[in-house]
Amino acid sequence: MNLLIYFIIINSAAFIFFITGLVHKGTQTEGKLDVGCTILALAGGGIGQLAAMCITDRRMSKENAATKVFVICAAAIWCVVILFAYGPRSEKLTFDLVGFFGRNMWLLYYLGAMCIVELILFAWDKFCAMKEMMRISIAVLLLVSFAGGSVGALIGMVLFHHKNRKIYFYAGVPFTIIAQLTVIFYLMNSGQM
Repeated sequence: MNLLIYFIIINSAAFIFFITGLVHKGTQTEGKLDVGCTILALAGGGIGQLAAMCITDRRMSKENAATKVFVICAAAIWCVVILFAYGPRSEKLTFDLVGFFGRNMWLLYYLGAMCIVELILFAWDKFCAMKEMMRISIAVLLLVSFAGGSVGALIGMVLFHHKNRKIYFYAGVPFTIIAQLTVIFYLMNSGQM
């Protein structure tokens, strides 16, 4: 029960910090809000920040993309921690990815399709950047990455040398992969799949 109380307190604090930071953002130096958000997200306050973002700051921009990606991934990881503590799980932990994906081929097909879609989006965006055409928004690229195409995004970054200088991609994509692996690890051990 102590973990749940901690989770409620840290998310309430993160919510309040995010809201008050937005109110006073004009008087702060750029980046202070992001450092505070990052620390609170790592401490478990990602869901509180997500709630505050949904209420106040729904637009994705280059200035807030890194923070949003980090908060969303941290919130997903902390949800898995709470599920491990209070949700259904197997008695014995397993790391059998082959067996898990063998029983859940649909998930493997979905992740593969999302990776291919993301790789195509990265290729098209790189082509558009070189030809100075209209580009794919960072929100779309990050959304597809978070929806399962993160490995395709990582391959696209390396293969096309694209978006590898932007923090929301060079830090966000690996963190998204970690969050997705955490969710897969929980699904493997939940006893439900």
